[in-house]
Amino acid sequence: IKNGSEHLETMILIDVSSSMCWDPWTGITGPDGKVRYHDQPSNISLVKNLLHRALGHMVPRMKNQHPKRDGIDCVTFSGYGRYVGQISYEDFERDWKNRIKVGGTTQIMAGWQAVKATYFEKMKTEGFGYWDEVFGWQATAGMPKLSLLVFLDGEANDMDEFELELLGESWAFVTIVLVGMENCPHHHSHAMELERVAQFNPHIGFFDVHGRVCERLVVEDVLASVYPVDPPNKKEILSFDI
Repeated sequence: IKNGSEHLETMILIDVSSSMCWDPWTGITGPDGKVRYHDQPSNISLVKNLLHRALGHMVPRMKNQHPKRDGIDCVTFSGYGRYVGQISYEDFERDWKNRIKVGGTTQIMAGWQAVKATYFEKMKTEGFGYWDEVFGWQATAGMPKLSLLVFLDGEANDMDEFELELLGESWAFVTIVLVGMENCPHHHSHAMELERVAQFNPHIGFFDVHGRVCERLVVEDVLASVYPVDPPNKKEILSFDI
């Protein structure tokens, strides 16, 4: 991963489908028909907290390359993918309220295609990348690599297609954070699939985040994948608070 990754552009992809708002306290029906109750926050609440902490480290690093930007480019997906603008750290609560709208089905490929279109359109203005009528967006030599941070709950029907897509994309590093409920067989089956994909693809980092977690430690591990060359160190992570 480190080779050629000294300059990375970063983006965020967030699952905003209805399943992200399932309330663990009122019970969730699993694929086996059993209702399980969980003493933990909803998936979207966990993602909000993790993202807020992560942005405290991501935004300063982004400003080293782009001092006039305020936040990290963000795409959300449910039944469709949408570029929602930049999410900042300083005005995180405002940005989250105005840009993150939850509801709908889960189609991760819609989000992935929106990420590609957003990133390549931006790179095209800087003289990199091009659109091919047959093969779609194509990277060119010297184009900065994208480090994409993905938050999802694994309920997408097109996860297999997404996993296959990642195998052929050398222009992007993808860090996947799979959030879910403790002791949920559905969650763990998705986790095993993604772990297997990441094991054989050096461009993919995978983290299984379920149940109650120590957010600081999760963010430390996740950012070490997002920034393989210069990740925040443990002291920086532990001394930081939102």
